[in-house]
Amino acid sequence: MPNRTPRSRFDEIVSNFGACPRCSLFLVGYRNGVGGDNLRAAVDLITNDWLELAWTPVTRELAHKAFGRQVDVNSFYYESCCPVCFRVFIIQADERETQPPAFRIETRPHAPH
Repeated sequence: MPNRTPRSRFDEIVSNFGACPRCSLFLVGYRNGVGGDNLRAAVDLITNDWLELAWTPVTRELAHKAFGRQVDVNSFYYESCCPVCFRVFIIQADERETQPPAFRIETRPHAPH
C-alpha cells in the first residue's frame, strides 16, 4: 500500500467547509474574491477552531449569497449560522474603530439538535 502524505492544515480546513454546500460556496467565493493568499494566511492563524477572515464588501456579499443573511453595514455585532450545517459565524466591529471589523467562522459544522 502506498504511503499517504499527510494533509496540510489548509487542505483540512477546505475539506471541512466542503462538507456543506453553502459553506463551500462561501469559502470558494472568498478564496476567489478576496484572495487565496489571504485565506492561507488566515488558516495559519486559526485559534480555538475559529477562522478569522477580512470583512470586506466581498465577504458581506458572500454571507448574503451563501447563508441568506443580509448584514447591515453599520452593524456593531452580528451572529448567525449556516442554515444547513449550523456552523456559527460572527461579525464584530471594534468599539473604537481602530481595527477593521472581523468576520469569524467556525472551522467545523455543528450537528443538528
